[in-house]
Amino acid sequence: MTLAEVTVPCSAKTCSRPESSILQGSASVIAAFFYVRVIVLMYFTEPTEETASVVIPSTFTTIALTAATVMTIALGVFPQWLLDVIEQAGVFVR
Repeated sequence: MTLAEVTVPCSAKTCSRPESSILQGSASVIAAFFYVRVIVLMYFTEPTEETASVVIPSTFTTIALTAATVMTIALGVFPQWLLDVIEQAGVFVR
Protein backbone atom coordinates (compact mmCIF):
# COMPACT_ATOMS: atom_id res chain seq x y z
CA MET A 1 0.00 0.00 0.00
CA THR A 2 1.44 3.35 -1.03
CA LEU A 3 1.08 6.68 0.73
CA ALA A 4 -1.14 8.01 -2.05
CA GLU A 5 -3.55 5.12 -1.62
CA VAL A 6 -3.92 5.91 2.07
CA THR A 7 -4.05 9.70 1.92
CA VAL A 8 -6.31 10.26 -1.08
CA PRO A 9 -9.80 10.74 0.33
CA CYS A 10 -12.52 8.38 -0.78
CA SER A 11 -15.87 7.34 0.55
CA ALA A 12 -16.64 3.88 1.85
CA LYS A 13 -18.83 3.20 -1.21
CA THR A 14 -16.29 4.17 -3.89
CA CYS A 15 -13.04 3.18 -2.22
CA SER A 16 -11.43 -0.06 -3.31
CA ARG A 17 -9.51 -0.29 -0.03
CA PRO A 18 -11.68 -0.17 3.08
CA GLU A 19 -8.66 0.27 5.37
CA SER A 20 -8.25 3.75 3.91
CA SER A 21 -11.72 4.71 5.13
CA ILE A 22 -11.02 3.14 8.51
CA LEU A 23 -7.75 5.06 8.81
CA GLN A 24 -9.43 8.35 7.87
CA GLY A 25 -12.28 7.76 10.28
CA SER A 26 -9.97 6.94 13.16
CA ALA A 27 -7.85 10.02 12.40
CA SER A 28 -11.00 12.15 12.54
CA VAL A 29 -12.00 10.67 15.89
CA ILE A 30 -8.53 11.32 17.33
CA ALA A 31 -8.53 14.92 16.04
CA ALA A 32 -12.02 15.52 17.44
CA PHE A 33 -10.85 14.24 20.83
CA PHE A 34 -8.04 16.80 20.95
CA TYR A 35 -10.29 19.66 19.83
CA VAL A 36 -12.95 18.80 22.40
CA ARG A 37 -10.27 18.55 25.07
CA VAL A 38 -9.13 22.11 24.34
CA ILE A 39 -12.72 23.38 24.44
CA VAL A 40 -13.30 21.66 27.80
CA LEU A 41 -10.10 23.16 29.23
CA MET A 42 -11.03 26.63 27.97
CA TYR A 43 -14.64 26.81 29.05
CA PHE A 44 -15.38 24.17 31.68
CA THR A 45 -12.44 24.18 34.08
CA GLU A 46 -11.46 26.73 36.71
CA PRO A 47 -8.20 28.62 36.10
CA THR A 48 -5.24 27.76 38.29
CA GLU A 49 -2.34 29.91 39.43
CA GLU A 50 -0.21 28.62 36.55
CA THR A 51 -2.59 29.71 33.78
CA ALA A 52 -1.93 32.80 31.72
CA SER A 53 -3.61 36.00 32.76
CA VAL A 54 -4.90 38.81 30.59
CA VAL A 55 -2.95 42.02 30.98
CA ILE A 56 -3.38 45.43 29.40
CA PRO A 57 -1.02 45.72 26.43
CA SER A 58 1.73 48.31 26.49
CA THR A 59 1.72 51.39 24.30
CA PHE A 60 4.30 49.85 21.95
CA THR A 61 2.16 46.75 21.49
CA THR A 62 -0.90 48.87 20.72
CA ILE A 63 1.04 50.93 18.16
CA ALA A 64 2.50 47.82 16.51
CA LEU A 65 -0.91 46.12 16.24
CA THR A 66 -2.53 49.30 14.92
CA ALA A 67 0.20 49.75 12.28
CA ALA A 68 -0.10 46.11 11.20
CA THR A 69 -3.88 46.38 10.95
CA VAL A 70 -3.74 49.60 8.93
CA MET A 71 -1.13 48.15 6.54
CA THR A 72 -3.10 44.93 6.09
CA ILE A 73 -6.28 46.82 5.24
CA ALA A 74 -4.48 49.37 3.03
CA LEU A 75 -2.60 46.73 1.04
CA GLY A 76 -5.74 44.64 0.77
CA VAL A 77 -7.75 47.53 -0.63
CA PHE A 78 -4.96 49.14 -2.71
CA PRO A 79 -2.51 46.37 -3.67
CA GLN A 80 -1.43 47.98 -6.94
CA TRP A 81 0.78 50.52 -5.17
CA LEU A 82 2.89 47.76 -3.61
CA LEU A 83 2.99 45.80 -6.86
CA ASP A 84 4.28 48.89 -8.71
CA VAL A 85 7.01 49.42 -6.10
CA ILE A 86 8.07 45.77 -6.40
CA GLU A 87 8.13 45.99 -10.19
CA GLN A 88 10.28 49.11 -10.12
CA ALA A 89 12.64 47.47 -7.63
CA GLY A 90 12.95 44.49 -9.98
CA VAL A 91 13.91 46.79 -12.86
CA PHE A 92 16.38 48.61 -10.62
CA VAL A 93 18.10 45.36 -9.58
CA ARG A 94 18.65 44.26 -13.18
